[in-house]
Amino acid sequence: MVKVLIGYQYLDKFFDFQFNLNEININNYIRSFNIIEVNSGRYFDTCSKEICLRFDFSLRQINRYFNLMKLIYNYINNHAESYEDMLSNNILFPIMLGIKIYNINIYNRIINGTGENELKNIILNNLRIVKVFNDFFSDSFTEFKQEFLFNFSELYKNIFIKNQNDERKTSKIGARYINYEKTRKKLMSLLSFLNEFIQL
Repeated sequence: MVKVLIGYQYLDKFFDFQFNLNEININNYIRSFNIIEVNSGRYFDTCSKEICLRFDFSLRQINRYFNLMKLIYNYINNHAESYEDMLSNNILFPIMLGIKIYNINIYNRIINGTGENELKNIILNNLRIVKVFNDFFSDSFTEFKQEFLFNFSELYKNIFIKNQNDERKTSKIGARYINYEKTRKKLMSLLSFLNEFIQL
């Protein structure tokens, strides 16, 4: 017992150090992945950054998020010609990927058509993401508001519940005529591609 105590005292002479680590700047950390520009104002960049902040992701979760994003970023970046592409690739996808990393049960309820209120509350708790949606569904830029300026319930139903089976039919929500069947297929294709890489 005496030898053990002497051993600890001996080691204390070498290892009795205290370290003060600087607090990590999340914006700089996200910027270090060279995928998004945190202050660009682009839909994709804003949604990707803000969903990490919304869920207060750890550094490990941010790593997972952007490493997965790297796998598909070039495709997303080169396919944003239509409103359907913009909505599925640049807005919904980064949000849904963040939700999937944060809580797989919430994610499953949302994509299975029973999580409308959960998705709505997640978005409404971040003014910048709300503004992305309001800007997209408006003819002009909008103010920061904690409310939707379009029918969110109709959007949710069109993406996650209705099965139109008609890629020629468009529906109007806000100021946008969008083919929601195409939007749904694009979004689910992106999320399905990443399924094999996500280990939760």
